[in-house]
Amino acid sequence: MSDANQEKIEKRGGFGAILNLVLKILVGLVLATTVLTNLFLVYIVVAPDTLPKPFYLQYKGDASSVTNSPPATSMNNGGTAVEHPVVAPAEVHTIVAGEGIFIDTGTKIVNLADQGGRKFIRVNVVVEFAPKSTEYLTMAEELKTEYLNTFTSEINTKLPVINDIIITQISTKDFAAIYTADGKELLRSELIAILNEKLSDNTVLNVYFTEFVMQ
Repeated sequence: MSDANQEKIEKRGGFGAILNLVLKILVGLVLATTVLTNLFLVYIVVAPDTLPKPFYLQYKGDASSVTNSPPATSMNNGGTAVEHPVVAPAEVHTIVAGEGIFIDTGTKIVNLADQGGRKFIRVNVVVEFAPKSTEYLTMAEELKTEYLNTFTSEINTKLPVINDIIITQISTKDFAAIYTADGKELLRSELIAILNEKLSDNTVLNVYFTEFVMQ
């Protein structure tokens, strides 16, 4: 074999060795990148949020993860970082029946829908409204009294409409329809629905019959 051919073979062998070395380096970089990425993800998920992170995970429905920021810190006089835990916002209480504002609409005598118009009912209806302020239950007594007076005055201006709704709905019933306990409950549900529909800027929580006499 000539020296020229021998030299070509040696060059090819050297190039192949360099190529293999480059491939090994690339494979090593890919593996190292994969390992570092996995370690980074594990750190983000597992490590406590008190440690520094580029971002913080927020889990839906987890009250402790209401923010994607770590607990706030400040420096004390000694130059030491002091951690201030993030406080979740207080849950807003939904006012339910029995906690609202009660408005007595007074006693009414209504002719029922029986033939001949000889049946009538004497009924007193108390309507329970939800206060518009969510802070009503936690107000100081003085503020609650002031709010109650204002709210009651507002509802009193609507009493003609409220009484008309009550009387009109009762007058569609006959003696048999509201004589039973189920009939009274049905009437209660109907009044709540109609009042909420007509008084769209107020919410009726319940209706109470404090007098219910039929003759």
